[in-house]
Amino acid sequence: MRPLRPSPIPTDVLIHHHITSIRIRMLCGYFFLPNRLQRVDDPSDGCQCGFMAIELHKGSCLCGGVRYEVEGPLTAMACCHCRECRKASGAEFATNASIASSNFRLLSGQALLREFESSPGQARVFCGKCGSPIMKRIADKPDILRLRLGCLDSPLEQKPRARVFLSEKLLFSEISDEIPCFDTIPAAKSSV
Repeated sequence: MRPLRPSPIPTDVLIHHHITSIRIRMLCGYFFLPNRLQRVDDPSDGCQCGFMAIELHKGSCLCGGVRYEVEGPLTAMACCHCRECRKASGAEFATNASIASSNFRLLSGQALLREFESSPGQARVFCGKCGSPIMKRIADKPDILRLRLGCLDSPLEQKPRARVFLSEKLLFSEISDEIPCFDTIPAAKSSV
């Protein structure tokens, strides 16, 4: 989609609007986000202009060699305490979210990416230089990626919807928040 070029607009027309973690401007009925604009028939925020912003999240690995952006919503966000996520992240849990694989764009670092099959059909993708975990690919769900949120550079106000695999959590891990907890994955949310 080509970027739109707005004509000069009086400052009293500028309206600051906030959708999730993205600050955008509404200019005469158009929502602008770094050259991204999406037409919608039924705007969810009540705006009658027929346009809404697309969520855009950017991320990178520790050494900066791998950079990416993700367009669209982060879904099924969870803190996972399973053995594999703990070992892959080097922390007591990993916070992950599902994204449409078609919405993931690698900006740099293709040659640095490595994969490790941690369990049959599940490949953990990481930077081969610094080891930062980037995502997990699941062979029988090629349209979905599990993004490792610790590598996001964009601010994220969204909160996890669940803590999963508490049956595998480390003994010293204390849960002191209000996030719903599960010993495994809830039946309806099996994409973690």
